[in-house]
Parts: sequence; C-alpha cells; structure tokens
Amino acid sequence: MRNMFFSGDKARLVLAQPLGTIFQTRRLVNLPGEPGDWRFDGQASNSDAQFTCVLDRREFIAVRPRYPVGQVCYVGVPHWRLNTTSGPLIVQTAPPPDESVLRGLGYRLMAGRSLPARAARAWVVPIEIRVQRVGDITEADARAELVESHDFGGGLRWRDYLEDGQPFTLTLPSTSFFMMLIAAHRGKPVPRDAWCFAYTCKRVERPKEAPRG
Repeated sequence: MRNMFFSGDKARLVLAQPLGTIFQTRRLVNLPGEPGDWRFDGQASNSDAQFTCVLDRREFIAVRPRYPVGQVCYVGVPHWRLNTTSGPLIVQTAPPPDESVLRGLGYRLMAGRSLPARAARAWVVPIEIRVQRVGDITEADARAELVESHDFGGGLRWRDYLEDGQPFTLTLPSTSFFMMLIAAHRGKPVPRDAWCFAYTCKRVERPKEAPRG
C-alpha cells in the first residue's frame, strides 16, 4: 500500500474531511533542466506520461504517476516518533501534541513520508489524474485543494499559509493554493511553469487488508 504523504497544513485538512469527500492534490514531475524545456505529449491515467524536450526532439521521458487511479493509498502525515527496542512509538500531529513534552521524552518530529502504514488513520483513492503546469490551476481546482476560507461578512477571504497572525487576507483561492505550496516547500517558490500530476482523490474507508498494530 502506497503512502500518499502530505505536509502539515494539507495533512490537517485531509484528515478533517469526512468519508466520500472529493479533493485534489498535486505532485511535481521531476524533469531535467528547466520546466520550459519540456512539452507534455500524452495522457497520464494509469500509464506513463510522455514528455518531449523542445530543444532536442529526439529526447523524451516517460514518467509514471506514483499513485495510479484506483489504488487505495494511506495518508502519510507529519508525526512524532520515539524509536524503541520493541519498535517505534507514533504520536500523530492532529490534534497537535504538546511538543515540548514530546521533545523532552526523546520524540522526533518526522515528515509524512516516514509514517508507517500500520499507523495510518485515513485512506484515499485517486479517481482521476491530469498533467498540467502548476500555474494553470483554476479557481475551482484551488478550492478542491482544500484551502481554507473565512467569511468576514463582506465576502470570502482565503488563507495565506505564510502568515501566522491574521491569515485570511487573500481574495482568490488560487493565491491561497500557491501560498500553501510555498509553505510546503519550506518557503521556496515553485516555478509556475513546472509540470505536475493533478490527482483527484476520494476519502475512503479503511481497506480490509490495511496493516494493524
């Protein structure tokens, strides 16, 4: 079972969704050189996505989506871990634990990609895959990314994930998505022309074959 892991903000939002919720998430496609050097030539779906170098048409790359359509994945979230002789002890970050206490006990904060399947608390399944540029996200797709909003009485304002004080200052969900993306990359902007797999996912029940313990 594959780990569809998320950063802190997105993991919290995914865990808050009820069963049956449809949402989106994006994963960058790693290509050599600059994103603008490549052209997308074929559909992703469950097969390889075909890219051709616009500078040298003899060079092409096939990239397979990490999460195929229909494959149930467990949700990897940031977590606290204490390694012991009997195996790791896991403390989830939702709700947030008392970090000072955990650090004092020797726990370490781990990224979602490190969460073992047996500790999973949520499962999702991709139902559609698209290939697009990061900057081509629509406002509807940005909403489906689960970015947060608040209505102050004069219309919705969207969260700026780079602000800790009054974060609901943005007028477009797409801008909120880009801020969340930058936060997920530790403050480093992602090129708008970078290629990505856009996964449409559905929150599902725990599969019968899911690891226990």
